[in-house]
Amino acid sequence: MVAKHFRESSTGPRITVGNAAVGENSDKSFIEAALEAGVKWVIPTEFTADISHPFAAPLPIFASKIAVIKLLKENESRIAHTFITTGGFLDWGLDNGFLGFDITSRTATLYDDGKHAFSGTTLSSIGKAVVAVIHHPELTLNRRIYIADVTATQQQALDLFEKYTGTKWTVKHTSTEDEFKRGAELFAKGDFAQGAHGYLMAVAFNGQGACNFEGKTSNKALGIESISLEQIIKEAAERKKAAN
Repeated sequence: MVAKHFRESSTGPRITVGNAAVGENSDKSFIEAALEAGVKWVIPTEFTADISHPFAAPLPIFASKIAVIKLLKENESRIAHTFITTGGFLDWGLDNGFLGFDITSRTATLYDDGKHAFSGTTLSSIGKAVVAVIHHPELTLNRRIYIADVTATQQQALDLFEKYTGTKWTVKHTSTEDEFKRGAELFAKGDFAQGAHGYLMAVAFNGQGACNFEGKTSNKALGIESISLEQIIKEAAERKKAAN
């Protein structure tokens, strides 16, 4: 059906952007359809940690994305690609507690004492990155592009949350090793959402580099202005206050 839609387009599509969630297989089917329809350039659903990193690549939550990478590289003569690696979704992940900060209860969960730097990007910057990638094929075709607003530690984020909420937070500690084991157990039992969360926290905060893009980012080359961690935290605290 997707291929038929592509073929019936009056001018023929040139670029397609994937939007499958972590663990979904739909992106591979979408790209197979794009190949059949003659799409020239695809930006598959990555928008996460560096799944080409040795720690991340073997994880089951990334299996479908690894399959997409293999498919695209095998067909590079037929269709161009760009992989956009963004790290965590900062504003989204701070607002809903996904990244370990519960703004409502003023509680933080620090992984490995919150000492390892991780890279992250706001949703608005991710949108700008997609547009910039399309406008700069000379910099992005058949490449992995790293985008990040900030590279910082959980402890730095906690310090700023305490500053902008005017409150000392309750801190819980856990290890990325334990979180990885939790993710593996839950994923094996069929709890894919919580299993994925465990895996992703380990990838983000274990300090092995799969989610640290320091010195790798293309923000400047693509004209994407970064947002500071302080601004991101300040706005997250203000949004929560306004919602209560």
